[in-house]
Parts: sequence; structure tokens; C-alpha cells
Amino acid sequence: MKELRLIVTGVMWIAYLIFLWLALSEIGAWVALLAFVLMIPLMIISSLLFRERGDDPMTMSFSVFSKKDIEAQEKRKRERIDRVLRDMSTEDLEVLKQRLADGLIDDAILEERIVGIGDDGELITKSDRDY
Repeated sequence: MKELRLIVTGVMWIAYLIFLWLALSEIGAWVALLAFVLMIPLMIISSLLFRERGDDPMTMSFSVFSKKDIEAQEKRKRERIDRVLRDMSTEDLEVLKQRLADGLIDDAILEERIVGIGDDGELITKSDRDY
């Protein structure tokens, strides 16, 4: 299957180059614009030919982060949350548990108030900052 994809891609690009060579004598310098316009669908078709079977072209993201990078970032987040929870007192944990159970935590308010997490794992809120 991969050999067939390579052959089809090679034939497409060779036909593209032959067409541009023949068009050069007819339209002159405009062949550069034509080359660019015709290259776009060729690149799209080539990328679709070589995508993996499970990839959905509608959901493919062209992220600069690899799966390893994202997994490492998620691991760091989990470790940071674990550190914060370990450093909380028993009373703080009980208050947090009760607020979670009661549904008193509003994400919009938290996102608005939280500035970041300090080096020691403590949350820095807008009221904690020195202006």
C-alpha cells in the first residue's frame, strides 16, 4: 500500500513538473503564479494520501506540540496538584471537600481570581498580589 502511495505521489508531481515546463513556453513568467496555485492542491492530496488510517482529516490539528510534550505537561500538572494537596492542612482539605460536594466552586470566578501558582505550589490570587 505504501509503495502505491509513493508511486501515485511521484506520478502527480512529475505530471505537475511536465505541465509547468510545457506551460512555460506559452505563458512565460506567469508560470510562477500557476505553479503556486497548482502546488496547493497537490500538497493537500499528498498529505491526505500519507495520513494514518485512524486520523480524521476534519479533526487533525497541526499543533507544534507532540503527544509526548502534551503528556509531559499533563504529568507536571498532576504532580503540581498532588504537591498542593499534600501541603494542605486537614482543615483546608475538609473545606475543599465540602465546597466540591456542595458545588460552591464556580470555575469562572476561580479563573478570574487566580493569577498563577508560586514556586512553592501556593496559589497566587489577585488579592495576594502587590500592586
